[in-house]
Amino acid sequence: MINYIDDFPLKGTLLPEGLKNLLLPVNDNPPDLMIEITMRQGTPAKKNCHMTMVTIPKSKIKSIRLIKDLADSGVISYSTPDCDKLGALKNLPQLPKNYDYLIASFGNSCFYNYNLSEKVWMTLGLSQRCIGNDDQSIVYDDLHKPIMSVAKGEATYEHLGKLSRNITWKMRNDYVREYLWMRGHVGVRVFYYEQLIEDTPEIRALIGGQYRYNSSNEWYDMNIFPLHGKFFLEVWATVVAVLPVKIPEKNIYTLKWPGDNQPMSENRILPFMQSSSYKYIYLKDEFLEKYEKSHLYYSVPMIDPDGYILCPI
Repeated sequence: MINYIDDFPLKGTLLPEGLKNLLLPVNDNPPDLMIEITMRQGTPAKKNCHMTMVTIPKSKIKSIRLIKDLADSGVISYSTPDCDKLGALKNLPQLPKNYDYLIASFGNSCFYNYNLSEKVWMTLGLSQRCIGNDDQSIVYDDLHKPIMSVAKGEATYEHLGKLSRNITWKMRNDYVREYLWMRGHVGVRVFYYEQLIEDTPEIRALIGGQYRYNSSNEWYDMNIFPLHGKFFLEVWATVVAVLPVKIPEKNIYTLKWPGDNQPMSENRILPFMQSSSYKYIYLKDEFLEKYEKSHLYYSVPMIDPDGYILCPI
């Protein structure tokens, strides 16, 4: 993984925390960590950011370059096409060659819309829940396991020169990596970040007497210039954030059951299974309450030909 912070000109306290988080890679643990895959945020204190996570084949990782058009707009598709005759629409909105997106996003300066990419939810077998009224949010669940809220985020907002609300789409760490692993891709953040920063001797030393300081290379472009008694920082960048490494599933023999002080290892389980005195397992009502009150859990125990007891939902 490339260390982008070491290559960035702002060091230490000069690097805003929000920008630092965008430059850092995502940890591969815990599996249920909800990581940002798209966001659009703005505050009255002149701190704005939009980020879209796209994917690119791992074999192309060394050729990744700044996608400034996407960083500028923050959405995959900007505005609707102008067609005045049959078949005039020749090129649908698309990313540069080899790039793909996790969130399908549309904007036109007044209205924005977001949803999980069809490729993602169909590949992972996710089901959609919509939350209406003022929330206008979408949640994706994996009902096969079942695991709820695998991915979620706001569906729409209005802009009109000012954000009506912040947009954040998050997805479980293990599901993002599973999708990337299956495709052999890496997750890449493409973002634009701006913020007013304090006028300090360290910033003055970095600028070196210039009115506008610019620093850029193949993966970022940065400007700093004076504004309202402070300095205005703006950054466009494209950075690798998530590698296609599958997170191992939890080993059931390492789990500690409630009320027990050590893992229920296979060696501890075997005597119970082999003894004729233990034909049944008793569970407290508190354990079953979650499942009894949820309409998602409706199962009928059955014994398969090998003698195993199954409880499909």
